[in-house]
Amino acid sequence: MEGIFSMLFIFILPLFGGVMLLDIFRKMSKFKRIRNLIVGLSLLSMPFIYFYIGNSNYKKSRQQLIGKYYLNKDTSTHLTLYNDSLFTLDSNRHFKNAGKGKWDMLQEDMYVLELTFSNNQVERFEISQMTDTIIIQYGMVGDQSNILFLKTTQKH
Repeated sequence: MEGIFSMLFIFILPLFGGVMLLDIFRKMSKFKRIRNLIVGLSLLSMPFIYFYIGNSNYKKSRQQLIGKYYLNKDTSTHLTLYNDSLFTLDSNRHFKNAGKGKWDMLQEDMYVLELTFSNNQVERFEISQMTDTIIIQYGMVGDQSNILFLKTTQKH
C-alpha cells in the first residue's frame, strides 16, 4: 500500500504539476494562469514534502529506539543502543554473538534493527511498538520460540 502512495507523491502528482505549468502558456484568463501556476508548483513540490515527512518520522523513530532493552523482562541480560549508533549486547545462551558493534534501523516492510558486531556478523530484529513498550523481536512473528527485547517508554 505504501508503494501506491509513493508512486502517487513521487511521480504522478509532479507530472500533473508539470502539465499545469506548461498549460499557463495557452491563452486563458490571468486568474486561471495564476491558479495553474500555484497548483502546478504545489504539485511539483510534493516529492520534497513526502521525503521530508518520511525523514522526520525515521529520525523520530530512531531516537525512540535509543536506550536499554531487557531480554523477556529478565533484568540480567540486556541490549543497549547508544545515540552514536553503537550498541552492546550481553552474552547469553540465545545468541552466538555478543559484545559491541554498530546498529542501524532499516525500513523494509516494517522497521528492522540491524546489529553489526565487531567481527562483521549481522543480526536482524523486527521492531514493533505497543503503546508504552518497544519490542525488538528475533525470530518469526507468531513463533513461540522467538526472543523479545523489551523497553518501557513511560516516564515515571
